[in-house]
Amino acid sequence: MKQLAFCPSIVVPGVYYSDDKLLQTRIFSYSDTQRHRLGPNYLQLPANAPKCAHHNNHHEGFMNFMHRDEEVNYFPSRFDPRRNAESLPIPPNICSGKREKCIIEKENNFKQPGERYRSWAPDRQERFIRRWVEALSDPRVTHEIRSIWISYWSQADRSLGQKIASYLNVRPSI
Repeated sequence: MKQLAFCPSIVVPGVYYSDDKLLQTRIFSYSDTQRHRLGPNYLQLPANAPKCAHHNNHHEGFMNFMHRDEEVNYFPSRFDPRRNAESLPIPPNICSGKREKCIIEKENNFKQPGERYRSWAPDRQERFIRRWVEALSDPRVTHEIRSIWISYWSQADRSLGQKIASYLNVRPSI
């Protein structure tokens, strides 16, 4: 359904956002993306519209599905006695424990790729090696870049780095 617009910023009263960085980013970006993709009135599309009565000041515009007979299209107004929904208190964030920013003593960026490679069946490992040999055989790839990639794969799995190096006739540096 091309009209469906998921958006984590639209929540019912009583539900609150966590401090998760990814969620905080999506709260902003999803609605912005939907406005660009579907138009400013994307929340009026039948797939996205609330199923209960609601009032807003949206009039006209691209993809407007609401028929509005009212004269007043602004709020607050003396001529339209609508009132806002009651606001619910937002619970304070309660943090316990110690939070600190620290430098990771020794990163290991090669453990997971090595484990992943070793978990594969031998035929899949061979296909993986062939693809890398093909990519690193490109004439535009310099000897320096080739050596860097072989060192990376050697750190992930020594035999993987050696196999790629032997196919490329390059001596592994690690």
